[in-house]
Amino acid sequence: MLNTRKLTRKSVFTTVIAIAIALANVEQVTNKAIGSLSSITLKNLTDEGKVASSFDIKSTTNINQTDNMTQPNPTNSKPWFVLHVGPGKTGTSHLQTYMFKSRIVSLLHKDHYSLIPDNLIRMNGNWKLRKPDTKQFDLIDEFVEIVKEYREIPSQNVFGSSEGLDTITSEMCEVWKRVFMEEQDWNLKVVVSYRRLHNLIPSYYNQHYKRVRVSREPRIRNTHEDWPGINGDYRIPSFHEYFLDTFSDFYPKEKDKSVYERIFKNWENCSDELEIFDMYESKVMLDDGRVVDGSNEIALNFICSSLKGVNHTCSELFQNKRRKLRDNVSVNLDYDILAVHAYENNLISEDLNRHKVVQAIQSHVKKENITLAQKCPSQDVLDYLYEWSLEVEQWIKKRTKFSNGENLSPSQLSAFNADWEKMLATEVLCTVDCDKLIKEAKWMEFFKEMNESRL
Repeated sequence: MLNTRKLTRKSVFTTVIAIAIALANVEQVTNKAIGSLSSITLKNLTDEGKVASSFDIKSTTNINQTDNMTQPNPTNSKPWFVLHVGPGKTGTSHLQTYMFKSRIVSLLHKDHYSLIPDNLIRMNGNWKLRKPDTKQFDLIDEFVEIVKEYREIPSQNVFGSSEGLDTITSEMCEVWKRVFMEEQDWNLKVVVSYRRLHNLIPSYYNQHYKRVRVSREPRIRNTHEDWPGINGDYRIPSFHEYFLDTFSDFYPKEKDKSVYERIFKNWENCSDELEIFDMYESKVMLDDGRVVDGSNEIALNFICSSLKGVNHTCSELFQNKRRKLRDNVSVNLDYDILAVHAYENNLISEDLNRHKVVQAIQSHVKKENITLAQKCPSQDVLDYLYEWSLEVEQWIKKRTKFSNGENLSPSQLSAFNADWEKMLATEVLCTVDCDKLIKEAKWMEFFKEMNESRL
């Protein structure tokens, strides 16, 4: 079924391009063609009725001082292939959803941009293919051909986003350079999104454990149905345990500074331009050099900061206010952690379904308005994470659009510290204190009644 959709999308695209080129007024017909293609792609990827966003800015410079009419991309200059490479958990999913809303697609089209969906970039598992004859990585033909057809449209830029590209090797990066910069003659701009480590790492933790990832199964399950050790299921560790295990090669004496440096190192020699999108920056520098106050909609800031020549799109979007959509919401893992702890202490029968026990605990907590006692990482871990996150912040800030190449200013350090304190206040690094709770009489009685009810 998946292959059928791919063939259908490509066939439609190829037909559209052929018609456009055959007609005398190439630009006018191409506009209609790309609009049709965008609608087809959008229909496959998003539900328009559920997509919304928010724009709330106060411009320091009036974004409408210039003519709102779209300025054509000069046909004698190379178009841009803007490639967003993540990393994951930096708003990538939300950006991709936002970009493929019908209104955004239409606006970007007026600024000569077409969109390449993530599922096309990462086709065949992860967008790359090892050629059997050379044992070298290469890009799959369908992806290359579709981008090539866009390149044949005068003045047409493209944008693609795929978080899987943050782990690209230097050899794979050279393939991108050869195919798109040399053979197809694009200006390749690579954009890396920045999220502070003290926010990024807890998000990675939650993303990994909110679903069941059993290596022998071809798919990821949404819920833990079995107790640890049964059918490959396992115990969710506390964040403290996760942190010590994941970064055991570095903690406590060293810090892994390669999180963003690795991405930069691999892409800097195979792109025309390499840029950091700082999601914490309160200002947005537009393509024409003007600086405006940023929106609370990160995707809008990204578009107006990182895409070349999108004056029409930004002029339209900065005038509107809409409800913000939150994607990829975190899951409270405490209920599952408490359930497993009770099971391991013989308070829960093995016959009970793990997920149903989790649901029962969650329902009980909400019904009785219970605040679960929390156990947070040690001060040594917190100090380590703070210093590590601050070091990466300093490295990043030296490379952003508003940087003068120096260390953090007092205001930047203050903003970082405020964000750190905000993160601590949410207790996102903390986990339910199971040892304390299971000794409480009310919880022991709750688990006893649960066993008797057999759920």
